[in-house]
Amino acid sequence: MPSPVDLTGQPNDPLRNLPNPRSYDTSANDIVVDGVTGLAWQKAVPGETFTFAEAEQHCADLDLGGRNDWRLPSRIELVSLVDFTGSRVGNVDDVAFPDAPDAPIWSCSDSPVNPLFGWIVDFRHGNAGASEKTVGHLVRCVAGATTFTPPPDRYAHEAPGEARDVDTGLVWQTSAAPHGLTWGGAYDFCRTLGPEWRIPTAPELQTLIDESHVEAAVDRSTFDNPDDFYWTSSLFDGSASIAWFVSIGEGNTFWLAGDQLHQVRCVR
Repeated sequence: MPSPVDLTGQPNDPLRNLPNPRSYDTSANDIVVDGVTGLAWQKAVPGETFTFAEAEQHCADLDLGGRNDWRLPSRIELVSLVDFTGSRVGNVDDVAFPDAPDAPIWSCSDSPVNPLFGWIVDFRHGNAGASEKTVGHLVRCVAGATTFTPPPDRYAHEAPGEARDVDTGLVWQTSAAPHGLTWGGAYDFCRTLGPEWRIPTAPELQTLIDESHVEAAVDRSTFDNPDDFYWTSSLFDGSASIAWFVSIGEGNTFWLAGDQLHQVRCVR
């Protein structure tokens, strides 16, 4: 996953030594190419809203920048655009994507809870959740192949209690912490595992979501799956006391006060 540049390159700080610094090629007039994922994005979001079916058709019909392979992005592809360090919560890079709207945007991912719902990423603040497919939302189309290895082959078990994601290269704990922790407790717990271990960012943790599961939305052959909120290292609007979480129950995201007790799954 792309990481904000100011959270990379500081090896003595586990929260500011993230991999994959964000990089965009904006040399084309209407297209932004992500240097980390290789995906090409529609630079400007159309002003009109679309139902889920209309959004899929709009992207399929799009001819932009000499390309005709446009499609509706997946949930995790849209999440890769979210910059949780932005001055506007849930912002995208305002140089690469000027005048980005503060609004929900459709993904192509179906909700496992109800096939009449689809996933959206809400760029008013950055959370991901489900919406009825008949509701109108904005769309930002994407082009390019996406690499996705379905579970269980996606995870390589190279050491006890660890699983390496062959798509992202991240190494995860297969078991969560043994009990609920505050955000600070989660930070300390991950550090006890070794200098490279840390709390995952909100985008990183969302890469584990298996959208084919209604509950405990991770690969059950790889990870234990207590239905709980899992801490991320992403702070809400820069607040030191409020952090983002990912629900392993359904895969949605939101934020919580850091003094609450919830789970953590560490990463390196």
